[in-house]
Amino acid sequence: MAKGRVPWALMVAGHPRSGTTMLVQLCNTHPEIRVANEYRAFLSLGRPLPIYARTLHRPRRYDLVPRSGRAPKHPALRNLDLHMRFVARLLPHARRVELEHVTKALAALWPSTRVVGDKVPRYLKLMRRVAGHERLKRVVIYRDCRDVVQSTLARAERDWGDARWVASGDVAAVTGHWLKAMRRVEGLDNGVHVIRYEDFVADPVAGAGALANYLGVDTSGFDTSVIRRSSAGKWRQALTGEQVAAIEAAAGERLAAWGYGR
Repeated sequence: MAKGRVPWALMVAGHPRSGTTMLVQLCNTHPEIRVANEYRAFLSLGRPLPIYARTLHRPRRYDLVPRSGRAPKHPALRNLDLHMRFVARLLPHARRVELEHVTKALAALWPSTRVVGDKVPRYLKLMRRVAGHERLKRVVIYRDCRDVVQSTLARAERDWGDARWVASGDVAAVTGHWLKAMRRVEGLDNGVHVIRYEDFVADPVAGAGALANYLGVDTSGFDTSVIRRSSAGKWRQALTGEQVAAIEAAAGERLAAWGYGR
């Protein structure tokens, strides 16, 4: 980033299993964008640093951001290295950590970037609250409830069984959680860039172009080959007729409103 240039902050959100990680992977192919993967950097804004720092996430099994030349090889050590350098940048603002402090601290880690951010699905709850922040970009992605349920059930079998909103693979619980999320999407202001998952994977070049235009970066910087085009509509083969009927009984009206037919 050029000296004196103020970076943009980017907040990526959406219901879990709706494509938020896909967006992070795409964004991080661009030389001017770096987005952390669930670091929770924007979760506790306006709080003292000790409280703010306790909400930050340092996973052991995956990278918060793409590897850099100076970072350690092990993911846990890389994330710890990033975390320590990030928090050190916030020490002058220990009394109250604000969005601009977080943005500058992230930008200091990747000096050549124009956009720095973080992805956490539950940022969806914060989207309206942070609407007044200058130099903040907000991106939300949504997906067919039936595919969300299918993907969630598959994930719950591996390592999401203890997630409260999954409720041990309860189709009704996941559907209800999706409905709450979609009500939040419906209440978003016009300043949010909203993406339909199915449209994005069907034409990733067009989707990346619209995202680049919103973020103010060059479209050619994105590598759309990271987008998998075969993941939409898997519910048709993976869910039972009983499961589909239960989802459509609870969410059929909202599915139809968002253009999701059979």
